[in-house]
Amino acid sequence: MTKAAGFIDKFGEDPSVGTSSFVDIRGGNINKVYLTTAETMTIVSGNALDDAGNSAGNAHKMMIQGLDSNWDYQEEEVTLDGTTPIITTSMWLRVNRMFITDIGTAIEGTNKGDITCTQTTSSNLECEILADEGQSFDAEWTVPRNRVFKIYYFWANIGKNDDAIIRFETREFEKAWRTRTEVKIYQAEIKHDFGHSVTVNEKADIKVVGKSVTSTSAISAGFFGELIDTSGSPSPNTPQS
Repeated sequence: MTKAAGFIDKFGEDPSVGTSSFVDIRGGNINKVYLTTAETMTIVSGNALDDAGNSAGNAHKMMIQGLDSNWDYQEEEVTLDGTTPIITTSMWLRVNRMFITDIGTAIEGTNKGDITCTQTTSSNLECEILADEGQSFDAEWTVPRNRVFKIYYFWANIGKNDDAIIRFETREFEKAWRTRTEVKIYQAEIKHDFGHSVTVNEKADIKVVGKSVTSTSAISAGFFGELIDTSGSPSPNTPQS
């Protein structure tokens, strides 16, 4: 289901956060490089079984959701061809989410390999669905044009005997990154409410970053808020969650 405004629930996980520096909490374990000019995306799986031509295989199709060259919401369904790269028809400034939409008869029932979405010209990793997960796990999101986003809370989780420093950051269009809050947690899950909400404007980037304190660890994190249409007229749809 899509609509022009509504609630956004974004979540991610980085399975191996180190101690040397803050990193984006995202499945690809590589910090995102943000585009300033729209590009096509190159999609490929690390396993030949993610192939629409193999009825007994795993993932057949996947959906990409994000922003086009005008910062408006768009989505495109891509038919997978295993380890053979597929280039999207659409141009993208941001990919906010990917998920598997169609599968073969394989017992696993989702993608067998890591499916990467790479900026075709720039060659940077834009988004990734890790093997067996069926959806991207990126605690990042960008606000479409003619929208504002009211952020109600963010949350973070770290496992037993692990500790970390986690920051929630926003960046208004063509401005600097700003830390909106920082938490230090030890083998716990926290939820940080923003009271009357933090509001960011159209084209703003949002992300959660983290750094482990004593040893490499897995960090999960996410945020929740309400997307509000400010255009005053019908506009392209935006995903609800």
